[in-house]
Amino acid sequence: MKLIVGDASSLILLAKANILDDLLELTDIIIPTIVQQEIMKGKEKNKQDAYYIEQLINQNKIQIEEPSEINVSKIKFIYRLDAGELYAITLAREKGIDLLIDDRDGIIVCHKLNIRIHTALTILEELIIGKFISIDKAKFALTLLIENGRYTPNDIKNINERVGL
Repeated sequence: MKLIVGDASSLILLAKANILDDLLELTDIIIPTIVQQEIMKGKEKNKQDAYYIEQLINQNKIQIEEPSEINVSKIKFIYRLDAGELYAITLAREKGIDLLIDDRDGIIVCHKLNIRIHTALTILEELIIGKFISIDKAKFALTLLIENGRYTPNDIKNINERVGL
């Protein structure tokens, strides 16, 4: 099974779009502790996605792993990133694996460091193309990504054109 590092915002978006389980059927996800802490802040606001992701962590469906502090410091010295993105990017780079990230600044850093990225929207696209989810579920997930995410109807129009929804 493929392994990917996850960032908080992307995992939250996938949980809200009800497709995180579908991704976990295809990919093992690891996250640094700081990403876990960012997600768990949602519990303070009674966010269901935080409780759901916590359950996945407790069931070992999402693993916790730490990057080297030396490598974190090196990347932090060069790039200005929030802690979650910093640790997730460092972990992906150390392991030489893809990163699930929706943060624009983080995506830019990933391109500079040659880290292959996936966003919540590209994951949805891959699930559609691979026929891992139904068209109805995909359309509902697209609606939820607009309501809960960083995506606009124009982004959704683009994915509709690429996958023929």
